[in-house]
Amino acid sequence: ANLMAGPPASANPIELTAASSMIFFVASDGTAPAQLWRSDGTAPGTVKLTQFSDIGYPTVGSLASWSGQLFFRHGTNELWRSNGTAAGTALVKQIGVGAFYPTTNYLYFMAYSYSYGLWRTDGTEAGTIQIASSYSATPIGEIAGRLYFTSDGYLWSTEGTLEATVKVANLGYLGDTPAIMGGAIYYSSAADYPNYELWKNDGTPEGTSLVKEIRAGNAGSSPHDLTPAGSLLYFMANNGTTGDELWRSDGTDAGTFLLKDILPGPGSSTPTSMVALNGMLYFAVNNGVDGFELWKSNGTVAGTVPVADIAPGATSSDPQELSVADGKLWFTASNPASGAELWTSDGTAAGTTMVADLEPGTGSSTPREMTQAGRSLYFSASTSAGRELWGLQLAASAFSMG
Repeated sequence: ANLMAGPPASANPIELTAASSMIFFVASDGTAPAQLWRSDGTAPGTVKLTQFSDIGYPTVGSLASWSGQLFFRHGTNELWRSNGTAAGTALVKQIGVGAFYPTTNYLYFMAYSYSYGLWRTDGTEAGTIQIASSYSATPIGEIAGRLYFTSDGYLWSTEGTLEATVKVANLGYLGDTPAIMGGAIYYSSAADYPNYELWKNDGTPEGTSLVKEIRAGNAGSSPHDLTPAGSLLYFMANNGTTGDELWRSDGTDAGTFLLKDILPGPGSSTPTSMVALNGMLYFAVNNGVDGFELWKSNGTVAGTVPVADIAPGATSSDPQELSVADGKLWFTASNPASGAELWTSDGTAAGTTMVADLEPGTGSSTPREMTQAGRSLYFSASTSAGRELWGLQLAASAFSMG
């Protein structure tokens, strides 16, 4: 949708979030600070939901979908929700809101109300309560109806009440963000700093164990970018010989190993943009020959391979914004003929294709925030009309909603 009249003005839609088959986003039509909008995929169905007059601090942000509604922050101290109509867009509670984390029973978030803490809401003011006092609470994920989170080096869990919020275990010196796979919490930790290795906890005080000492001695392998896919955990680690490369783990010592020294020798290939699809891991990486291109792994050495050389030779296509919709991978990639445009892949070279050259020729539309809502894929793209909201009817071609 061209929300700003005439090129080269841009609405700059950001924080694309799906709720109830609609796409919500923050954008400006030039008449006021950025506001909350929603779209059903048509120009008439793309409407502004708020008209806040704040100046300075971003008016609307931290969008999150939960229980069929859209929750967001207004200003610095208000929690709001929306059902996609102006009348159904309402204040929930006056409270300083941070990032949201949705679970089955509640929407959790960090907030400030006289002190920092972890809060939850059921969408009502009465059901919006603090369940932990902490400056550093960081949600990990949900296991059997309980939210697990870290705070000051400890693992905690909660069912959404102060009474049901308990300390589980001491995780030591935490490294990268933990992840949940197969009902266990995996994390990078150093029992003796800086010896960071891969550990796991089964959600109980007695259930903490070292998965594998990847790098002998005190240097540590520093596992990071922990990404579950199927029944495996993928991550980056440095064993001191092959550099920072891709590893996998099934939670056992024997099942934790280097998948491939993608950039041979002590150098690091450092894969980026790791995302799971149909039990496979997809990522962008540079093997030192083909530039940054799209790869995949099924968790075996033989199955860790390039998907397609989008920009042939040493030139990088630089896949970014990897996301999943309609059982396929969608991303931004560049080649010399078309610039950075929207691509899709089914995991094969033949099934990796450019969707549309939205900025024709060598120019780039650089799509961002690909998000599925209902049977459409939405994203922002920059053309001669500026950066605006675009839609793609899945199994069809891209269209502008302006």
